[in-house]
Amino acid sequence: MKKTSIIALLIIIFDRIIKILVSKYMVIDEKISIIKDNLYIYNCHNTGAAFSLFDNSTFILMLLSIIALFFIIYYISMNNFKNPLLFGILLGGIIGNLIDRIFLGYVIDYIGISVLNFYFPIFNLADAAIVISALVLVVRK
Repeated sequence: MKKTSIIALLIIIFDRIIKILVSKYMVIDEKISIIKDNLYIYNCHNTGAAFSLFDNSTFILMLLSIIALFFIIYYISMNNFKNPLLFGILLGGIIGNLIDRIFLGYVIDYIGISVLNFYFPIFNLADAAIVISALVLVVRK
């Protein structure tokens, strides 16, 4: 559990730092190109889930996040799991976005990617952590 906690804390810290910097130095809807419009930083507020799904569902998503946290922590404590890295990344992502929802009422998203003029929904490090770790956990089962 110690490795899992450290990894979760690192995800939370990095995500928080980026969100604070984006909020402080960029206005809402400002876009800064990093790689010729294929990768950019974009300051936006998301009241939905990852990739802006379920818009204006902050309270329900807070509740679901808390339930998921309890379930994951219970699972970790009851099982001799072999994926401290993946569970740490997952917990860090969930907590990172939960902090925003509780204190701001929305999640700060800031990563934009486009490929061949297809723009993926704006996301953040916490979203990426949740999606990637959950996918890997499902595929590895």
